[in-house]
Amino acid sequence: MENTSVALSVIFVSIGAFFILIGYLVRVKKEMGLIAGFNVENAKDRHGLSRPIGAFMITAGILSIMIAL
Repeated sequence: MENTSVALSVIFVSIGAFFILIGYLVRVKKEMGLIAGFNVENAKDRHGLSRPIGAFMITAGILSIMIAL
């Protein structure tokens, strides 16, 4: 039973770290190609969209890590 809880914690922390990384890349580095279904050519306000999407991904990553602990 303890082995499965450790494994789940590792999985949740890994997913959280991945979400934080993606959120950082979208919010700070403006890597808009990481957003599924987003067409860069048709975008009117790329920077306006990157901030909330990046913030959401960072928040989801932090919550995932908190769940693991």
